[in-house]
Amino acid sequence: MKLSIIICTYNRKQELERALDCVFGQKTDFTFEVVVGNDCSTDGTDEVLKTYKEKYNERLVVSTLEKNCGVGTNWAKAVMLAQGEYLAFLDDDDYWTDDRRMQTMVDYLDSHPDVNLLYTNGFAENEKGKRKPIVYPENYPDLHLMWQGKQNCIQLNMMMVRKSLVDECVNLEDYVRYRFPIQDWNTNILLLRKAKCAYLDMPTCVLAYTSGALSRPKSYEQVKEKYEREAVMTKYLADCFPDDPLISFSEADSDRYINHILTTLAYRRGDYKEAKHYSRLAGETALRDKCTRTRITFHLFRLAKRLRWSVAD
Repeated sequence: MKLSIIICTYNRKQELERALDCVFGQKTDFTFEVVVGNDCSTDGTDEVLKTYKEKYNERLVVSTLEKNCGVGTNWAKAVMLAQGEYLAFLDDDDYWTDDRRMQTMVDYLDSHPDVNLLYTNGFAENEKGKRKPIVYPENYPDLHLMWQGKQNCIQLNMMMVRKSLVDECVNLEDYVRYRFPIQDWNTNILLLRKAKCAYLDMPTCVLAYTSGALSRPKSYEQVKEKYEREAVMTKYLADCFPDDPLISFSEADSDRYINHILTTLAYRRGDYKEAKHYSRLAGETALRDKCTRTRITFHLFRLAKRLRWSVAD
């Protein structure tokens, strides 16, 4: 098998159909399989996958979890089933725009045996359908900047890798064992230990914003649970680089970050009491945090942000 495409899904059957159609609509001269990880969806996704399975038979492999485990576990279990020499990835709400994308990338990897990670560019699409090009800086990718959050990770949807690189760098069983809440940033960090990257300057993918994304929690308790698991994951990643002083984990910094995220959620919900509480726990001194001192300044700050966003749109 030349290529395996990994798609993770949860309760987005309509978007999943679009993703499957754009993959099975690819023009290639090689065989490929699509591995779908279904994280115990309850919206009829099973029926959609049954229909596609009847149509594409062995070209579609379905991994259905018995209980909802989150995108990190779902992704890892799907990758475990992949048989391809190369791996490509696609989120269920995103889609590819070039029907020769897979052929072009496979041809490049076939002719460049020294390259084990290939990526392209694309677009980010907001909920209104407006697209913005994704631009990479000249020093991209930089492991340390990515670790510090100063450089975005390589979008998995724009990547194709040799399965041998994943086998060497990523312990998929640990993704399941520690219930990693995400699958992109952490995978980037692990792959960049051994990656020999190449870039194709061609737009091949649209990253579509969808309400209720696979890894986007909505409640305070969901945020706490997700980011506490992310702290476990971050410490795990830091332990993979024992000789690199620029990659480390601080529990205090992690706690501050979680409270920063909780403050952001409180602002989004207009919840003054919780914004004040979490901002104090974070110990931050930015204008946003100072505005939690009174209810009036809190709502004025929210109003100013909304006006700024409306002008930007």
